[in-house]
Amino acid sequence: MQMDSWAARPAWRRWAAGARRTALIILTAAAGAVTAAGATAAAAADPPMPALPQPLALREAFELALRHNKEVQVADLTAAADRERVTQAHGDFDPRLFGEAAQGAADQPGPADDSDRLSHGLAAAGLRQRLTTGTTWEAASEWDYSDRDGAGSDGFPQHGTGARVTLRQDLLKGFGRDPNRAGIRVAQNTWRSSREGSRDTRIVTLLDVEAAYWGLFYAQADLGVRRKQLDRANRLVAVAESQVRVGQVAPIEVTRARSSAAAQAVAILDAQSRVTLLQHRLLRLLGILDPERMPDTVALADAPPGVVDGLTLAQCLEVAWQQRPDCIQAGLNLDSRETRERLARNQCLPSLELYGSLGVSGLDGSRSGSHDDLASGDYGDWEAGLLLEFPLGNRAARGAYRAARYERLRAAVQVQAIRELAVREVADALDELRTAERQIDTAAQSRALAAELLQAEERSFNLGRSDSLDVLNAQAALATSERDEVRARVSYATALANLHAVRGDFLQVKALPVEVAAASETAAGK
Repeated sequence: MQMDSWAARPAWRRWAAGARRTALIILTAAAGAVTAAGATAAAAADPPMPALPQPLALREAFELALRHNKEVQVADLTAAADRERVTQAHGDFDPRLFGEAAQGAADQPGPADDSDRLSHGLAAAGLRQRLTTGTTWEAASEWDYSDRDGAGSDGFPQHGTGARVTLRQDLLKGFGRDPNRAGIRVAQNTWRSSREGSRDTRIVTLLDVEAAYWGLFYAQADLGVRRKQLDRANRLVAVAESQVRVGQVAPIEVTRARSSAAAQAVAILDAQSRVTLLQHRLLRLLGILDPERMPDTVALADAPPGVVDGLTLAQCLEVAWQQRPDCIQAGLNLDSRETRERLARNQCLPSLELYGSLGVSGLDGSRSGSHDDLASGDYGDWEAGLLLEFPLGNRAARGAYRAARYERLRAAVQVQAIRELAVREVADALDELRTAERQIDTAAQSRALAAELLQAEERSFNLGRSDSLDVLNAQAALATSERDEVRARVSYATALANLHAVRGDFLQVKALPVEVAAASETAAGK
């Protein structure tokens, strides 16, 4: 059987086959594009892992945490939103442009069952504004016309123009800048309070980072101490074995030394596990959340700081009252409550509005004629008066004022409570710092004495005057004193950081800027 060739096929079959090939190519390309787009979207959805410097300095850890911590971002966005509400409060005093245009007609009955159609139109525009003194002004101009068809159309069309300036000022309720700017002042206080909330979030976050940093430092130092203790135990095994060979000591001395070395090997495994655990905790605080992307080892560049002299309770409290975010927030809240109380007291007054207007007008059978009359200024008018309004009983305003007064009293009590809390926290933090300072000196002396004791026991054991148990006890005492000295230094570093946190000057001492404050200062100070 002979097979059909491509040329022998009908034209419509050749066209269909070509179309199928073209469609297959297009679908293949589209699938590849979709796959590539999906990979790109997945890569974009997966945030890049923060670069981790090795060794890691404490300031670098701070910067990583601030860059990736979501609570800090939420606090900053809250402050940014409150900053825009200050602009919104200023917007109440923006001038407003208004305009109006209308046209209409009305059929009116006339004599002898005749009807008239009255057509009319209006166009007006102007500008009005409320000032921070409580004054409202308005400048407006208008043009109107009317025309009549049918009986009684004499004197039509008519075109009228006018321009008028109006001023209104309440002489009692809402008079002056203080009640009218109350909304701006409260919005500014709210924004500044949110900014302090952002600063407090930064302090809390970075205090956790520093505690984790020094916790890892201690765990790594503890691992190093245990490794040194294992080396000492292994050296003791070698010395004991040599002494057993010459018959200087009993074989039990070797057993004791080997038992101590084995125990230290187990302790090293536990210490390594703690180091890994604390490394992961620190990395999570820095924004590295995927366990598979965490580095195996985190080298630390900084050591605990030295002792800071000259810290007194009076000086620390003075700093706390000026720098603590909660103290500043309490003061801002009290100021807002006082502002609201003054506004509520002002709203209890009757409304006595002074108003006045001055205008010119023109009227003619043509538009140009009416404008000429307006420009001549021959047809002017003015009006002035007083409008008094006072609700009988005035219970709404008086109730609002009494509520505002109690809220102000509550805010004042909250200020005192927060100041007392600051005293307790600062005093406790300072006591902890001084205790840690004394522990550093004591631990250093203990470590030096333990080192001397170990040297003496090793010499005594080499001379056969003591057994391995004495040496092992001295080794354990030295390892304990070395850990105690590191622990004391880490406790001091943590206590110092906590003192600056409760004083509120943590960011200033660490030379870390509060970015939301710098970015928002101009907008809120309008």
